[in-house]
Amino acid sequence: MSKPLKYGTKVYLKSQTDGHSGRWLCGCRDDENKGVYTTDKKKEPKKINTYKWEIWETPNSIGSGDIISGNTVFLKCLYEKEGMINSWLTGGRGDENKEVYTKHGGTEFKETFQWQILLSEESHNRPIYLNDNIYLTLNLSGMPPLYLTGGRGHGNKDVYTRKSIDKISTFLWKLKEVKSI
Repeated sequence: MSKPLKYGTKVYLKSQTDGHSGRWLCGCRDDENKGVYTTDKKKEPKKINTYKWEIWETPNSIGSGDIISGNTVFLKCLYEKEGMINSWLTGGRGDENKEVYTKHGGTEFKETFQWQILLSEESHNRPIYLNDNIYLTLNLSGMPPLYLTGGRGHGNKDVYTRKSIDKISTFLWKLKEVKSI
């Protein structure tokens, strides 16, 4: 068995959407570098850093130690260009709390940046390992948990946060180490 995942680990997040292998979470896209969607990273070698995420314990500290199921994490997009660094995955945005994008957190990191990482099986307090299937949820005040879901919509590119799990495979993400494409 591999070693437990540590804070500061650089990962790819692979959507487990049925029938659509090769769908990876990417951020810092589009004109404003806010776009988040799922697509095949092997078809875009020049944009590979938009698929890389680093797991932080807080927005001010990578942290140390094992990541345990149930922990809150911050996901930093590793794509950087002039004027666009330190972009973080944020969700639960918009009128229906379903919008997901990358954004510079500034000095104020709201709960919309704080993702709870959960194993797909109900095993809280167990370390997370590479290749585990996980859920990422937001716990916003006064709302049920919002789950990160990908491989949606036309072309299976859309990424949202949703209150309930309707098609389980679109809510599951597999953690892959950056050095292993």
